[in-house]
Amino acid sequence: MRGRIPVVQELLKSELARESVKKKVDDGDSVLHLCVKYNHLEVLKLVLGSTSDDGE
Repeated sequence: MRGRIPVVQELLKSELARESVKKKVDDGDSVLHLCVKYNHLEVLKLVLGSTSDDGE
């Protein structure tokens, strides 16, 4: 996300965005895989924090 952490934070406020985090793209990668693959560790932390509320 090239330093666009505030944008990611806003997106993750949406229930739809939090649900889409659990989906996989065509090659089988999830958002979590892509965060690691492209070294977006701050985004990874935000994503993990946004999904931890429901125990998954």
